Amino acid sequence: MSYKRHSKDMEKKYGSGKRHRKAFIKALTWRVLSTITSFILVLIVFGNLQAAGSYAALEAVIKFGLYYFHELGWQGKLKDETETNTPY
Repeated sequence: MSYKRHSKDMEKKYGSGKRHRKAFIKALTWRVLSTITSFILVLIVFGNLQAAGSYAALEAVIKFGLYYFHELGWQGKLKDETETNTPY
Protein backbone atom coordinates (compact mmCIF):
# COMPACT_ATOMS: atom_id res chain seq x y z
CA MET A 1 0.00 0.00 0.00
CA SER A 2 1.38 3.36 -0.96
CA TYR A 3 1.89 6.13 1.58
CA LYS A 4 -0.68 8.34 -0.14
CA ARG A 5 -3.33 5.61 -0.08
CA HIS A 6 -2.49 4.75 3.53
CA SER A 7 -2.73 8.43 4.48
CA LYS A 8 -6.17 8.74 2.85
CA ASP A 9 -7.38 5.57 4.57
CA MET A 10 -6.20 6.85 7.95
CA GLU A 11 -7.80 10.25 7.31
CA LYS A 12 -11.10 8.58 6.42
CA LYS A 13 -10.97 6.38 9.51
CA TYR A 14 -9.83 8.96 12.08
CA GLY A 15 -10.65 12.33 10.49
CA SER A 16 -8.27 15.02 9.37
CA GLY A 17 -7.94 16.74 12.73
CA LYS A 18 -10.09 19.69 11.65
CA ARG A 19 -12.98 18.38 13.74
CA HIS A 20 -10.83 18.31 16.85
CA ARG A 21 -9.32 21.73 16.16
CA LYS A 22 -12.74 23.31 15.59
CA ALA A 23 -14.13 21.76 18.78
CA PHE A 24 -11.09 22.96 20.72
CA ILE A 25 -11.39 26.55 19.47
CA LYS A 26 -15.14 26.66 20.12
CA ALA A 27 -14.64 25.25 23.61
CA LEU A 28 -11.89 27.76 24.38
CA THR A 29 -13.80 30.85 23.25
CA TRP A 30 -16.98 29.74 24.99
CA ARG A 31 -15.09 29.05 28.22
CA VAL A 32 -13.52 32.51 28.21
CA LEU A 33 -16.92 34.20 27.91
CA SER A 34 -18.56 31.90 30.43
CA THR A 35 -15.73 32.16 32.96
CA ILE A 36 -15.77 35.96 32.86
CA THR A 37 -19.54 35.88 33.46
CA SER A 38 -19.17 33.45 36.38
CA PHE A 39 -16.36 35.51 37.90
CA ILE A 40 -18.46 38.68 37.80
CA LEU A 41 -21.54 36.95 39.25
CA VAL A 42 -19.63 35.36 42.14
CA LEU A 43 -17.90 38.67 42.82
CA ILE A 44 -21.26 40.50 42.94
CA VAL A 45 -22.97 37.87 45.12
CA PHE A 46 -20.15 37.24 47.61
CA GLY A 47 -18.08 40.40 47.25
CA ASN A 48 -14.90 38.35 47.57
CA LEU A 49 -12.29 38.64 44.83
CA GLN A 50 -10.41 35.50 45.93
CA ALA A 51 -13.58 33.38 45.99
CA ALA A 52 -14.59 34.65 42.56
CA GLY A 53 -11.17 33.88 41.11
CA SER A 54 -11.02 30.41 42.65
CA TYR A 55 -14.50 29.52 41.46
CA ALA A 56 -13.87 30.84 37.95
CA ALA A 57 -10.58 28.92 37.62
CA LEU A 58 -12.04 25.63 38.82
CA GLU A 59 -15.15 26.01 36.69
CA ALA A 60 -13.10 26.86 33.59
CA VAL A 61 -10.98 23.72 33.78
CA ILE A 62 -13.86 21.32 34.46
CA LYS A 63 -16.33 22.76 31.99
CA PHE A 64 -13.75 23.20 29.24
CA GLY A 65 -13.15 19.46 29.19
CA LEU A 66 -16.84 18.65 29.37
CA TYR A 67 -17.70 20.99 26.50
CA TYR A 68 -14.86 19.70 24.30
CA PHE A 69 -15.96 16.08 24.55
CA HIS A 70 -19.62 17.04 24.22
CA GLU A 71 -18.86 18.91 20.99
CA LEU A 72 -16.89 15.98 19.56
CA GLY A 73 -19.75 13.66 20.40
CA TRP A 74 -22.28 15.83 18.63
CA GLN A 75 -20.07 16.26 15.57
CA GLY A 76 -19.64 12.51 15.31
CA LYS A 77 -23.35 11.83 15.78
CA LEU A 78 -24.39 14.36 13.17
CA LYS A 79 -21.84 12.99 10.72
CA ASP A 80 -23.14 9.44 11.23
CA GLU A 81 -26.75 10.55 10.69
CA THR A 82 -25.97 12.30 7.41
CA GLU A 83 -24.03 9.29 6.13
CA THR A 84 -26.86 6.87 6.84
CA ASN A 85 -29.53 9.05 5.21
CA THR A 86 -27.86 9.30 1.82
CA PRO A 87 -29.77 7.54 -1.01
CA TYR A 88 -26.65 5.94 -2.51
